Amino acid sequence: SDSWRNESVRSSPELQLGDFLGRWRDSIGNDVNVDWSRGQNNRGQLDVALAKPRSGRDPIKLNVKQLGPGRFSCGHYELEVEKSSSRRIVWVDLRNKGKQSVWER
Repeated sequence: SDSWRNESVRSSPELQLGDFLGRWRDSIGNDVNVDWSRGQNNRGQLDVALAKPRSGRDPIKLNVKQLGPGRFSCGHYELEVEKSSSRRIVWVDLRNKGKQSVWER
Protein backbone atom coordinates (compact mmCIF):
# COMPACT_ATOMS: atom_id res chain seq x y z
CA SER A 1 0.00 0.00 0.00
CA ASP A 2 1.14 3.58 -0.69
CA SER A 3 0.63 4.78 2.87
CA TRP A 4 3.27 2.32 4.10
CA ARG A 5 5.75 3.46 1.45
CA ASN A 6 5.24 7.16 2.31
CA GLU A 7 5.82 6.41 6.00
CA SER A 8 9.16 4.75 5.28
CA VAL A 9 10.30 7.63 3.08
CA ARG A 10 9.36 10.27 5.65
CA SER A 11 11.22 8.71 8.58
CA SER A 12 14.98 8.84 8.12
CA PRO A 13 16.97 5.65 8.69
CA GLU A 14 17.61 5.11 12.39
CA LEU A 15 21.06 5.96 13.61
CA GLN A 16 23.15 3.07 14.91
CA LEU A 17 25.90 3.25 17.53
CA GLY A 18 28.46 2.88 14.75
CA ASP A 19 27.25 6.12 13.12
CA PHE A 20 28.68 8.12 16.05
CA LEU A 21 32.23 6.75 15.65
CA GLY A 22 34.98 9.07 14.51
CA ARG A 23 35.84 12.75 14.79
CA TRP A 24 33.39 15.64 15.13
CA ARG A 25 33.40 19.35 16.04
CA ASP A 26 30.71 20.46 18.49
CA SER A 27 28.80 23.75 18.60
CA ILE A 28 30.95 25.17 21.42
CA GLY A 29 34.24 24.51 19.62
CA ASN A 30 35.30 21.19 21.15
CA ASP A 31 36.97 18.47 19.15
CA VAL A 32 34.89 15.34 19.72
CA ASN A 33 36.41 11.89 19.35
CA VAL A 34 34.15 8.82 19.59
CA ASP A 35 35.39 5.25 19.92
CA TRP A 36 34.02 1.86 21.00
CA SER A 37 34.13 1.44 24.79
CA ARG A 38 37.06 -0.68 25.95
CA GLY A 39 35.54 -2.52 28.93
CA GLN A 40 33.78 -5.86 28.70
CA ASN A 41 30.81 -4.47 30.69
CA ASN A 42 30.41 -1.56 28.31
CA ARG A 43 29.09 -3.31 25.22
CA GLY A 44 26.45 -1.20 23.56
CA GLN A 45 28.09 2.07 24.48
CA LEU A 46 30.80 4.36 23.15
CA ASP A 47 33.56 6.41 24.75
CA VAL A 48 33.47 10.13 23.96
CA ALA A 49 36.33 12.58 24.55
CA LEU A 50 35.59 16.32 24.31
CA ALA A 51 38.73 18.44 24.02
CA LYS A 52 39.09 22.21 23.66
CA PRO A 53 41.78 22.75 21.02
CA ARG A 54 44.96 24.28 22.46
CA SER A 55 43.52 24.47 25.99
CA GLY A 56 46.05 22.03 27.43
CA ARG A 57 43.30 20.58 29.65
CA ASP A 58 42.45 16.89 29.81
CA PRO A 59 39.50 15.92 27.61
CA ILE A 60 36.07 15.54 29.20
CA LYS A 61 35.07 11.86 29.11
CA LEU A 62 31.47 10.84 28.43
CA ASN A 63 29.62 7.85 27.01
CA VAL A 64 27.02 7.47 24.29
CA LYS A 65 24.49 4.85 25.37
CA GLN A 66 21.70 3.32 23.32
CA LEU A 67 18.33 3.69 25.07
CA GLY A 68 16.28 1.89 22.43
CA PRO A 69 15.91 1.75 18.64
CA GLY A 70 17.22 5.07 17.31
CA ARG A 71 17.36 6.56 20.85
CA PHE A 72 20.65 7.58 22.47
CA SER A 73 21.97 9.59 25.39
CA CYS A 74 25.32 11.26 26.05
CA GLY A 75 25.79 12.53 29.60
CA HIS A 76 22.62 14.48 30.47
CA TYR A 77 21.82 15.04 26.79
CA GLU A 78 19.47 12.99 24.64
CA LEU A 79 19.53 12.62 20.86
CA GLU A 80 17.05 14.77 18.90
CA VAL A 81 16.21 12.02 16.42
CA GLU A 82 14.34 14.09 13.82
CA LYS A 83 17.19 16.59 13.45
CA SER A 84 20.12 14.14 13.49
CA SER A 85 21.98 12.28 10.76
CA SER A 86 25.30 10.50 10.38
CA ARG A 87 26.92 13.90 9.56
CA ARG A 88 25.12 16.12 12.08
CA ILE A 89 24.07 15.05 15.58
CA VAL A 90 21.74 17.23 17.67
CA TRP A 91 21.69 16.64 21.43
CA VAL A 92 19.07 18.23 23.75
CA ASP A 93 19.97 19.06 27.34
CA LEU A 94 17.60 17.16 29.65
CA ARG A 95 18.30 19.63 32.49
CA ASN A 96 17.68 22.70 30.35
CA LYS A 97 15.31 21.98 27.46
CA GLY A 98 16.27 25.12 25.53
CA LYS A 99 19.93 24.12 25.34
CA GLN A 100 21.44 22.00 22.58
CA SER A 101 24.81 20.67 21.58
CA VAL A 102 25.38 19.98 17.88
CA TRP A 103 28.14 17.73 16.53
CA GLU A 104 29.08 18.17 12.87
CA ARG A 105 31.64 16.71 10.46
